[in-house]
Amino acid sequence: MAPGASRPSGLVIATGASASVENATLSLPELRVSPTMISAALALQVTDRTVLEWTWTEGHVRHDGISYPFQAGRHITTNPTDQGPLGDVNELLTVAGTDAVAGTWEVEVGEITYRTSEGEEVLPGGSWTLTVTVP
Repeated sequence: MAPGASRPSGLVIATGASASVENATLSLPELRVSPTMISAALALQVTDRTVLEWTWTEGHVRHDGISYPFQAGRHITTNPTDQGPLGDVNELLTVAGTDAVAGTWEVEVGEITYRTSEGEEVLPGGSWTLTVTVP
């Protein structure tokens, strides 16, 4: 998170969830759940590349049969030197939430486009789903 930026409220669920396609890995280091919103910190890391930014076509969080679409997002690691081992971080936000935290959570985003330090755009293709179970 950028210095001085505020964090959304809610219960923080640290996760180790990740998915890989070819040389790209999408990780979900943190899911935040509150009655009024849900946020997902998603990190993209590409082998032997520095990701400057990335975007997604659509996405949502699914829990207990309810889908919460992402309505907003923000780029957290705007400076590549701020990136940790998981890569470039975006935070995706919903405008609705829940106070029921236990159960299985699925975070899904559509096709990801990313730009590297070399200036090229790469489309790993397909949708990405990360699953977290909360006792």
